[in-house]
Amino acid sequence: MINIARNSIYQTPKTGTNQSALYGTSWELPIILPVTNEAGTITKYFFSISPAPASIADNKVYYWVGDFDLETGKFTPDEGFEGEPHMLDYGANVFTGPSCLVDPVSGNIYMFSIMQDQRGAAEQGASGWAHTAGIARRIWLNDEGTDLMMAPIEALHSLEKEVLINETNLTLEAANSLLANIDEDMLYIKLTVDISEAAEFGISLKQGGKWDATTYTYNVAGETIQGRTENKGEGAGVSTVSGALPNEDGTISIEIYVDRSLVEAFFNDYKAISIRAYTDDPDSHAMNLFTEGNVTIESLYVAVMGSIYE
Repeated sequence: MINIARNSIYQTPKTGTNQSALYGTSWELPIILPVTNEAGTITKYFFSISPAPASIADNKVYYWVGDFDLETGKFTPDEGFEGEPHMLDYGANVFTGPSCLVDPVSGNIYMFSIMQDQRGAAEQGASGWAHTAGIARRIWLNDEGTDLMMAPIEALHSLEKEVLINETNLTLEAANSLLANIDEDMLYIKLTVDISEAAEFGISLKQGGKWDATTYTYNVAGETIQGRTENKGEGAGVSTVSGALPNEDGTISIEIYVDRSLVEAFFNDYKAISIRAYTDDPDSHAMNLFTEGNVTIESLYVAVMGSIYE
């Protein structure tokens, strides 16, 4: 049970002991909203938090799904959330400080956030800026009503300036031949891949200099997705992150937005990994797909993204 009283939020430990330091001593930016599956047949509440302070807590965004009693102010997590909360984004404390709004017309829930730049104070001072806003994400309940789903908002497609690739049923070699012609640092990439005969599949982005590469890899047997970059900024703690990504039909769908140093990748409309990648060479724009085993690229779409200010 999670009790909410005035402006303070705390989790009641079941054993009477203190909660893990992972979740800090206070929970910032709490969000509690009703959420519905796309069929409109199931409604639950989701409760998300940002643990604080950053000196001891994990600043990732955690959430529960369950029921909320408006009269008593008590939130009761569903059975699948009684042990530990889930994460929306597996990135290394990039996706932080979330806020939500409900579209008054569609009723859709949209989440937006602060994307930490993960550089040190000297790097920030030299560049003249720190952090940025992440792209808005739509949140909804899965068909079974057991967990949240998440995807970038559809309105982002209005910022696409030029379609570079729009192909279906490609071999890995054919897909990489098309990707080899791309030299841009603001991109939207969407691909669906048949991985039923593969042990591993991935995409490597922002390739160029000696250390320049940002990579996402899916382990098929382990059902885990991993993100890695060496160009993370001196303020970042780790270069590799990972998390669970169930796969039931032998395919994986990936959407990636590259906005210069910010890379936001979404998998199966379920989880994301956001990465800050500061390449040594500003012209490090190469990319390719890789696999262990056989795959078919069922669809591949790549578009150049324009500025929101144009």
